[in-house]
Formats: sequence, C-alpha cells, structure tokens
Amino acid sequence: MQRLFVWVGLAFALAMAVPAHAQMTGNIERLKADLHGEDIERAGAAASALGSLKEPEARDALMGALQLGATPKLTSALIEAIGLHQSPKTLDLLRHFAGNRNAPIRAAALKALGGIDQGQVNRVLIASMGDSNPMVRATAARLAAERNARVAERTLFKMLRRGDRSAAAPLGTVGGVETAKNLAELIGEIPDAALATAFGEMLKRKSFGPDPLRTEVVKALGRIPGAEATAALVEYVASVPAKEVRQSKKTAEKLLERRSQ
Repeated sequence: MQRLFVWVGLAFALAMAVPAHAQMTGNIERLKADLHGEDIERAGAAASALGSLKEPEARDALMGALQLGATPKLTSALIEAIGLHQSPKTLDLLRHFAGNRNAPIRAAALKALGGIDQGQVNRVLIASMGDSNPMVRATAARLAAERNARVAERTLFKMLRRGDRSAAAPLGTVGGVETAKNLAELIGEIPDAALATAFGEMLKRKSFGPDPLRTEVVKALGRIPGAEATAALVEYVASVPAKEVRQSKKTAEKLLERRSQ
C-alpha cells in the first residue's frame, strides 16, 4: 500500500510539471512573437521579460533576435536582457557587439560581459580601455575594478597618465605597491583630483597594506593640495576602527590638523 502511494505521488508531480513547462514554453513563444513584431516598444518589453526568465530557451531567443539585427535602441535592450542571464554561452556574441560602431551599444555589450565569470572578459575590457569614446573607456575601467581584475592595472595606469580621469578610482581599486609608488612620482604632472581619488580608493581597501605602505600613501596625499585630497584623508581616518592603532592614521590626523590651521 505504501508503494502505491509513492507511485501515485510521482504520477501527480509529473502531471503538474508538464503543464507548468508547457505554460512557460508558451510564454516564451508569445514573447518571441512580440520580439520580432513591428512594435519597437513592445519588442523592448519582450526583451526585458525574456531577460528575467532564466530558462535557456529565453536566452536563446534573445541571442537569435540579436543575431538577426535590430534598431540600435532594440539592440541595446536585447544586449541588456542577455546580460541578465550571465551565461558563458553569450560571450562570443557579446564580444562581437563590444566592437560595434555604435558607442552606446559597445558600452552595453561591456556591461553585459561584466557579469560573466570568464577570464576572457578581462581581455575584452582591457582592449576597450583604448576605445575612442570616453564613455566606453570609463565603462571598461569601472567594470574591471568591479571584477577586481588585477591584470588591468598597467592599462589603467596608462589611461590615468594620459589624463583620463575615469581610470583614477578603478586604478585605486586594483593597484598595488608599485602603482602606489609610481603615482607618487606623478604628483604635479597629472590632475591633483585624479591622484587624490586613486590614493583614496587604495586606502579604502582593507587588503591594502601593510601599514608602512598606507603611511606612505597618506604622506603622498598630504603633498596634494585641494579639497579632494583633504576628503580622502578624512575618509581614511573615519574608516579605521577607533581602538585600532595605526601610524598611518596618526599621520593622516596630523596632516588634517595642519590643513585646518
């Protein structure tokens, strides 16, 4: 009798699963129809809906529509939706659109790539840091920092040295000892605000150290005039736990005291 109940339960579960799958398939088919229709607004809404569905069929529908071609607005919507799937299977297609002639589409493709956990993505981001469009360069730099892509450190340093301020915060996020030393040598050569931003981001990292290195960065900030450097020192002092004794914190407090006089 117990075995009978088990079989009945399995049969019921299967009976419920089939309609549910059929319903999902039907939803995707309806969204695909909207995706390829003439109403662009409806097509964009369908793309967003397919992006929220985690089924492979939804991802494949988006990829197919993107491969067929669409208006720039719909192309961006399709790329954004594909990015929600964060699937390695979309990598090659997104990498192709990262080289599109339309800058917003390139930026959208980079954003979608940023969520994919593959080493190849970092190479695309580094290449895009040399893009002719500042928005695309800034997007690539920010995404590299969010991924903690240390391999981008040298390229970010070159960007900042060329005067591209969008590299400052990302460089501070991934930069190590050599970058800190090299940045200190550039004081007076590149904008003070950019240097202060990079140093400030370094000091925010719990992993950045040891404390003698933090002290040297604090001293470098002390050599930079302006509100940005002062703000970076204030933020660093505030970030250190009250009971923790650090020479770098004491140095920062002395520098702030001098600036307030």
